Amino acid sequence: MGLFSALTSVLTSSSKSISSTGNTDPNLESRFFGLSNFGNTCYCNSVIQALFHCKDFRNSLIDTLAAETKSLPTTPLSPFEQEKAFTSHFNDSQPNLRGIKEQNDEEKSLFYALRDLFIKLRAQKKQTGYLQPKKLILSIKQKNEIFQNSAQHDAHELLNFVLNTIDEEMKEKSCVKELFKGTLANETRCCNCETITRREEDFIDLSLEIEQNVSISNCMAKFSAKELLAGKNKFFCDVCQSYQEAEKRMLIKNLPKIQIIQLKRFKYVERVQRLIKLSHRVAFPFEIQFNNTTLDCEHRFKNYSLFAVVVHIGSGMAQGHYVTLIRHEDKWICFDDDRVIVTNDQYVEHVFGQAIDGQTSISETGYILFYERIEE
Repeated sequence: MGLFSALTSVLTSSSKSISSTGNTDPNLESRFFGLSNFGNTCYCNSVIQALFHCKDFRNSLIDTLAAETKSLPTTPLSPFEQEKAFTSHFNDSQPNLRGIKEQNDEEKSLFYALRDLFIKLRAQKKQTGYLQPKKLILSIKQKNEIFQNSAQHDAHELLNFVLNTIDEEMKEKSCVKELFKGTLANETRCCNCETITRREEDFIDLSLEIEQNVSISNCMAKFSAKELLAGKNKFFCDVCQSYQEAEKRMLIKNLPKIQIIQLKRFKYVERVQRLIKLSHRVAFPFEIQFNNTTLDCEHRFKNYSLFAVVVHIGSGMAQGHYVTLIRHEDKWICFDDDRVIVTNDQYVEHVFGQAIDGQTSISETGYILFYERIEE
């Protein structure tokens, strides 16, 4: 794509492509495969790469197959034995994205399509290459009419759709809540009697408002900042039995194992009547501790490590390109559809954003961040 030149201009001095040789690597975590673009499907490819490199999520989907497939041995298998057994249960033929005939329930399932792709990605013996995720793209388009056209779509919207659909289809076996679900506590303190009213709600990710030259910690602090309810917005206190001024704030009660953060880079501007992109510089650390929690939050003092970043390249949501950066040991791997490039911390810091708005017409900015809790 045309925007790839903008990406490579930054990566040239510190990056290199991974050679697509016939060499095999016994380390499953050292194989890096891209995904073909079927016409503006980079928004999907970027999200799938981030989810695939979330080891617990990937392994949970694949392990579900082992539990359901009676013909597989019950004794533990080595990773390569698992791959051989898994792939024997799937037809390698890929459906055409156009004019597919009626499918059975398994073929219609987004869970089965994603799991099939994960299995094929993990079963590869070469160090790098690319696969064609036709079955998955087809399943997404069939299940949600929003994604049925060939236009560019929002990667964050696709991420939420995939996780919510997988959660519904897996039912009691779902790993989505176990890995991604957190709980927010909406606290309101009456300024008259000091009574605190708490209302809780679950979340899969946090969407943060951004400003110019701030950090994730600044954004989280603003997310949980106190808001005064006064005048027409007074709070009805059950204890006082009347409307009173109150302070309201949102805190994290339960931190998930995988904390997903969306930076709200697209803002609707009434004057131009469209969404514009905010290319503000927002620094996100490679390791973070979330401090805007309730006192009884179980993991309030735990550190989280950044392992994936979905990057938006372009000037707006309806156009542009998505790539994904994956942390691997002391370097980063950039997945740009079917291209796989080795890079480092320098490029990750580059996608913090522009310190001065409008520096370039095509900005490269971190959009969705994936943090994993560090277990001691």
